[in-house]
Amino acid sequence: MTNETEEIKIPFGGTMFHANYITGFCMNARPSDWNDEMQSVIGRLFAIASILPGLEAGTILDIAYGKRKVSHMNNILTIHDKGDEEE
Repeated sequence: MTNETEEIKIPFGGTMFHANYITGFCMNARPSDWNDEMQSVIGRLFAIASILPGLEAGTILDIAYGKRKVSHMNNILTIHDKGDEEE
C-alpha cells in the first residue's frame, strides 16, 4: 500500500502520449462535449486500445475511423494497410 501523501511521478518519455494529454484533454473533457457520432468513435477507441494496447495511437485512430480495415481468419487478426482496399 502506498502512502497517500507520497508524490507520484510518471515519466512519459518514449510513450505514445504526451503528459499534456492527461492535463490538457482528459481532465477537461466531458461527455456532453461529444456529439452522438463522436461518442461511438470514443467507444471504439477505448475498446481497441484496451484490447490491443501495443498498437500505436495512429493505427488505433485509423481503425476507429474506418481508414484501416481489420479482418480475422483462424484466430489471426489482420490490420490492413491504408492502401489495401477490398473491392
